[in-house]
Amino acid sequence: MNNINTSFKKIYSLLIFLFLFFLIPINTTQSEEKIGTVVALKGEIIAINIDDEKRTLNLYDDIFLFDEIVTDNFSSITIQYDDSSTVIIKPTSSLSITDFAFSITKKKFLGIIKKGLAIIESGKIAKTQGGSMVIQTPTMTLGVRGTRFNMKVDPSGNTDVGLSEDSFGNVGTINVSSGDVIKTLFDTEQVVSTNTETGFSERAKTDDEKKELVDASNDLIEASSIDENIIQKNLEEKLLNGSLLDANGDGVIDTLDVEVIKETIKLEKQEKIDFIVDNSTGENTEFLSQVLNKSDEASIGDSINKIFEINNDLVASVITNLSNQDNTFLTTSNSEANNAIKEKIYTQMLSNSANVETIGKIISKSDVATIEKMINIVSLSDTNDPSSNLSLQVLSSVADATSLNATSLDTAGQSQVNLLMDTAVANAGNDSESAAMIANVITKGDKDSIGLMVDSIQTASESNPNSNLALEVLSSVADATSLNATSLDTAGQSQVNLLMDTAVANAGNDSESAAMIANVITKGDKDSIGLMVDSIQTASESNPNSNLALEVLSEVANLNAATVAANDSNTSNATSLDTAGQSQVNLLIDIAVENADNSKKDAAMLANVITQSDNTTAGKMFDSIAASSNSKNSSLAVQVLSTVVEIVSNSKTTLNTSKMKQVSNFIKTTTTNTNTTGTGTTTTGTGTTTTGTGTTTTGT
Repeated sequence: MNNINTSFKKIYSLLIFLFLFFLIPINTTQSEEKIGTVVALKGEIIAINIDDEKRTLNLYDDIFLFDEIVTDNFSSITIQYDDSSTVIIKPTSSLSITDFAFSITKKKFLGIIKKGLAIIESGKIAKTQGGSMVIQTPTMTLGVRGTRFNMKVDPSGNTDVGLSEDSFGNVGTINVSSGDVIKTLFDTEQVVSTNTETGFSERAKTDDEKKELVDASNDLIEASSIDENIIQKNLEEKLLNGSLLDANGDGVIDTLDVEVIKETIKLEKQEKIDFIVDNSTGENTEFLSQVLNKSDEASIGDSINKIFEINNDLVASVITNLSNQDNTFLTTSNSEANNAIKEKIYTQMLSNSANVETIGKIISKSDVATIEKMINIVSLSDTNDPSSNLSLQVLSSVADATSLNATSLDTAGQSQVNLLMDTAVANAGNDSESAAMIANVITKGDKDSIGLMVDSIQTASESNPNSNLALEVLSSVADATSLNATSLDTAGQSQVNLLMDTAVANAGNDSESAAMIANVITKGDKDSIGLMVDSIQTASESNPNSNLALEVLSEVANLNAATVAANDSNTSNATSLDTAGQSQVNLLIDIAVENADNSKKDAAMLANVITQSDNTTAGKMFDSIAASSNSKNSSLAVQVLSTVVEIVSNSKTTLNTSKMKQVSNFIKTTTTNTNTTGTGTTTTGTGTTTTGTGTTTTGT
């Protein structure tokens, strides 16, 4: 039904416009050739026609060829001409257009400024090949090529002219002639002046003149925007004060005339927006976006629909700008016609990952119906392409938007967003980029959304035991909560903790997995560290051949030392873990040593923990190694000692006095406990002599 009403309105509007088009010639004389419309004014403005007849101008009045527009000390006016040129006439000024044509055979704009100040932004005529835009003053003639400029004519006729960037970021040229002298103005910092006595001169543009040209942008935006409610209100005021014309020629001035004139104004303004679209580029849609932002939702929809037809490349940039302005056209679903246009917008934008941030912002501010439409588009995209992680990208961008803007989705909106989670995790790659996005959602989500994400990760991990996505996510969460000095609330942390068993169970027995587990431990609190240690212990018990615990301990030592070093502390005596955290880590030592074999690799990791850790941790390591060596009757102690000596001699690592004493005590302990022949190990020095199958180390 809404579509039928919309179509009927469009047909009705077109019929009214055609009626008005054929009616206008009846109501005007040959001398009253309409060339423009008043789009803004302040104060009392007088127009003097070719017959020297005066009339007071009102908003939306027609401007005719040869009209001289005169302002007083307190008035100003903005006129939009039929080629989309716009002229702002300031107080105490006079301007008239004596030749105007924009047809296939002739494109000419000839204006005369007798006095005062005007700012002009050229339209189609000055921007078209073969077009001629000329402005005359008492002392100079300007030939304008596509630009914005201002000119001031003092009472004696002396004229200043300066130019600036137009609404599209372009700077044209002005050929300034006075007598036989011609100068070309192309520098926005310069002003060319002509004086009746001294002739040409040049000077730098003043700050006030620069500001004047820049401030004109606001007037041009207001003049170009379409807001039907404002147009309706102003026309009704004209009807009440008796200044409205009989637009439909029925002899009665009433609301029907308001409708006819309103549709005409909207069509003229839409032509101006089409002109703006034609002259905008993907790198510069700021002016176009600001005009649309000032327009009503129906007009925005019509304009963007035309942008699709005229210059499709502008859509993403315009939508991004409107999103930054919190424009309600994007975030509400009040119009069925606009909903169809927005579906087309979002489908196109989501085809390019560069637009995902903008989509996230829009979702974070939208009503439920709009969110649902956008989520459906995202889900369909991921369904059609299993390798796509669009759902995850959008989820992460929504998390950024709701966090950065200190806003949150309402319950219904959050429910729609939550529908993406299963798809997002299922399609996520087993890589750091995907893990970082999932972690971003978790660290910025509420309890329920975190729970859903964790459930989805666990489901994905169960279906693919070789995936270490859970561990990648945990490590990324640790990075996010530590680096941003934020922490999850208790409920959120509890949900994240559920991942730990899954993460450790699926972790590979390799340095990469160990490094991620160590990252979680060094950046976690007491409880999360304890859970990680419990999970590692469980995994080690189920696989006695795994040296995951030792890999993790070594990586924890590396991270610990790096953190301490960054803080300029003594790495051999300090630790980055708090007491509770260190106590939890110490539980790993027995597990790590118990599962260590007599390989050079395991001995190197044990030695690394000893040299990188604080005295307490090193002491715990020595005790565990001594006990293990005794029970296993192995050469592990010698391997570790030898590697410690190697590390110290080949690097800048030094052992402090306390740790040297620990080494000495360790030597004595292992010597006492393992001094045997045959299969035992005797440590008495630095040299190594082998008798039978035993090993004797002499010296330190």
